[in-house]
Amino acid sequence: MLGASGRAFSKRTVFVKYLVTLSLFTLVIATYSLLMRYVLYAEAKDALISSQQARIEIFSVKLEKRADELLAMVQLLENNEYIQSYLQSPDEVKKSLIAKSWMDFFSYLKYIRSLRLVDPDGWEVIRVDYSATEMKAVLPAQFQFYGTNKSGSPEGGNAKISVEQGLQEEFLVVVKPYRWLWNFVIPLVKSDRHYQLILSISSEDFLARVHEGIQGLDAVQISNSDGFYIYGPNKSMLFGNELPERAEYNIPQQQPGLWQAMQQSVDGVAEIDGVSYVFSQINTFSDSFGAKRAYAVLAVDEALVAEYASTRMSQLFKGVRIMLVIVMLLSIPIAWAWARFALLREIQMLSDAAFRSTSPMLITDADEIILDVNPSFIQEFGFTEEELIGSTPRLLQSGEQDASFYQAMKEGLATDGHWDGEIINKRKDGGLVTEFLHIDAIKIDKSANPNFYVASYRDISLLKRMEDKLRKLTVTDPMTGTFNRRHFEHELLRHWDYFRRYPESLFSLAILDIDFFKNVNDKHGHDVGDQVIKRFSTLIERSLRKVDLLARIGGEEFAVILPQTSAEGAKILLERIRKSVEESTFEPRITCSIGVAESRLKADDLLFKCADKALYDAKESGRNRVCVYVYE
Repeated sequence: MLGASGRAFSKRTVFVKYLVTLSLFTLVIATYSLLMRYVLYAEAKDALISSQQARIEIFSVKLEKRADELLAMVQLLENNEYIQSYLQSPDEVKKSLIAKSWMDFFSYLKYIRSLRLVDPDGWEVIRVDYSATEMKAVLPAQFQFYGTNKSGSPEGGNAKISVEQGLQEEFLVVVKPYRWLWNFVIPLVKSDRHYQLILSISSEDFLARVHEGIQGLDAVQISNSDGFYIYGPNKSMLFGNELPERAEYNIPQQQPGLWQAMQQSVDGVAEIDGVSYVFSQINTFSDSFGAKRAYAVLAVDEALVAEYASTRMSQLFKGVRIMLVIVMLLSIPIAWAWARFALLREIQMLSDAAFRSTSPMLITDADEIILDVNPSFIQEFGFTEEELIGSTPRLLQSGEQDASFYQAMKEGLATDGHWDGEIINKRKDGGLVTEFLHIDAIKIDKSANPNFYVASYRDISLLKRMEDKLRKLTVTDPMTGTFNRRHFEHELLRHWDYFRRYPESLFSLAILDIDFFKNVNDKHGHDVGDQVIKRFSTLIERSLRKVDLLARIGGEEFAVILPQTSAEGAKILLERIRKSVEESTFEPRITCSIGVAESRLKADDLLFKCADKALYDAKESGRNRVCVYVYE
């Protein structure tokens, strides 16, 4: 009996322990499930907030870059020689040239609405508009009265560029649909006459260009410094500061708690009634002209967080049910295996989402062997998927970058876990393409070395060509194609710096001037005068060496820097130029006077004056001759 009772007790004990063990494991799993649900929800919310903050930061960076491009264009317009020439002597030909050059700007910057020149009486004299129906720049049917002295130009012409903001008006009537404009007012003063060059930018189109390509930013709202919306998905809430029927749509009135947080911090997150508002001050080009800043706001509500976390939560509950069945056999290892599976699946989901991007992308393993590419990559470079999979990104190398470039790339990936920069790649057909390359080193565990590399490419060839064109405009004379005075002064200073370090590398400076050029203009007109200047510059260039630098520094005055050339050697070359000008059959016939001076260590700040003095001596001695400045 005892034996039987003992055996029964033993079975009961095992059964109880089994029930206790099962209950304990069930309790642990249930507690774990509830805890993980809270953690996953909190992580999802934090991840969404972080991603929204990152999107706003990307938006702000792109906005600053777009603003820099726009400011560069404003400065080019301000210093445009066609406009300066028109202000000096207005005529219809110059107006046509200005209008044509403006239309080229519209093809580069799609957010320009209009560009116009307003005379001192407030009337437009030149204007180019962007036609939304024709999707191109057009000339207006008639000019409008803009108004006088809107920029507040003081006497003397020392006014700065300013920005006026407001709804678009045509013939003093607000245009519908409403469009908010940023009007750059560029004061131009010529002979005490105050003109205004007005560049009108659509804030909606400008911000949309910045917004373009940033996924997840469709709900962003941008307000001005007073909290009124100027950009957002709901257009009926915009411009409350100008439209009385929309005055109620502003952050201070609708969300006073959020507005208070925005006034206390440059950026951050405000929790208002269960909704997290991510906000940040953003810089616009208006900052350069004393304008107030704007704010970007994105909402992260409970529904958005729940939607983001739902997939991971459903996976968690499925895993819990499986663990309840097999917990007595596998216990904790199954939890770790499941967590790892969930992690790998999450990575795969992120990879699939990334590969739906329109930007060319590829993934390599740790040895830089290509594992996968997206369709955009195949379309961009012309290779087939079979040619790419199993090869390396070295297939794209153009030879334009040396070994040190790729070494710096590897060091950046090893140190920071990412690298980005400009690179010139080669397509399958041999064509070269300039791109912005971003690479991320991906680690799926705590190992020291990355498991994968993900690279994305963005074609910036057009942007680089625009930069080159703008750079050329800043250093060349538009009439002759030679260098302008600004570039000449920069190069003269550079030659002086080199000469100070290496005195044996002397050089000479020559100044050339057309004799009696005023008579040419008076007798034949300015158009013929311009042709004479162009022909004169051509005759000079034909006689110069590749190392010599020719620049137009005045109306009919040119300067030449002659490296490694003494004054006597320069005189031989300059006599050849003088003779070619004198013997030219181009009508009207002209001659030129030339002054030249040689570099001297004690005369670095006087070289230009010495060459100019030699030019004066040449003119005083009867013109049509070369004079060398003789140092005392």
